[in-house]
Amino acid sequence: MCSNCAGGYDGASEEESEEAMTSHEFARELQKTVDHLLARAEVEIDMRPYLYLSFYEKEKFLAAALTMGSGKKEFTEHEFRFCPGGTCITMSIARSKVCRKVQEEKWECEPLFSEEEVGTVG
Repeated sequence: MCSNCAGGYDGASEEESEEAMTSHEFARELQKTVDHLLARAEVEIDMRPYLYLSFYEKEKFLAAALTMGSGKKEFTEHEFRFCPGGTCITMSIARSKVCRKVQEEKWECEPLFSEEEVGTVG
């Protein structure tokens, strides 16, 4: 990772990662990158923008998902992912934080959102 990047995944464990920031602080950090790119000559880039937000705590993940509006929900072997519609954001949390493994390849997951909240996140 670049030395001037403000944290993110660099192999650090949950306990070693930098202190959390608010979504607005995060956006201001991203804005610095946007300003930097817009202040220079335009060049071709071989990929679309992609932003991966990882959460360690269920409550923080759920709060963030609710503020994002509707989106796509999916489970992988190790993660639960939420992709808010109309964005290039993927939010994730360890599947074990939101579900309980009852046997190999079988998980039990309580509903993450209330019926009212489901209307918000889709």
